[in-house]
Amino acid sequence: MQTGLGDFIDRTSACAASQPKEGGDQHVVHVVMGNQACDLDSIVSAITLSYFMSLQEEEQVGSSNTIWYPLVPIPAREVKLRTEVTYLFSALNLDIHKLSCLESFPFEKFQGLQQDSLKFTLVDHNSLSSQFSAFSSCVEEIVDHHEDFKANFPALKKKQIEVVGSTATLVAEKFLNHVKGHEAISKDVSLRQLLLGL
Repeated sequence: MQTGLGDFIDRTSACAASQPKEGGDQHVVHVVMGNQACDLDSIVSAITLSYFMSLQEEEQVGSSNTIWYPLVPIPAREVKLRTEVTYLFSALNLDIHKLSCLESFPFEKFQGLQQDSLKFTLVDHNSLSSQFSAFSSCVEEIVDHHEDFKANFPALKKKQIEVVGSTATLVAEKFLNHVKGHEAISKDVSLRQLLLGL
């Protein structure tokens, strides 16, 4: 049972550090990835949408076999240069060092997973860079507020692209329109302030 966003970040950090074995893990790995500019909207959206999806799964099946992997696709040293990110995380007592960044992403191991064991959700962008093009067949969902580049993702199931101020707005709406999500955002100050800090 999850106790809040901070607990979720701690657990996803631990899962990222342990990383699944090729072909030998029964868990599904679900990567929720922000864009490569990695501004505040992108990072917050990746973390909070991943958390929301974990709450949904917990409600639907009672437990989770999913390894949630909110990914910040730049090196950790560059995250520290995003002063708006470091400021907000520090103010909310969230450990920025526990974010899963590019150098911790196991490209080869994840490419070795069976296709039904690896899923991607893209937030704050709707196409993949060449660096992640090998995972195009794993993209199942997009949540974004930019122009639709109409990239071809054969496994895509959901696509939400709306012209609003930020992707975090779309994520906040998901929480507010879902019973368990609404409860989480009402009780968790860190979650609420992250989504309102954009």
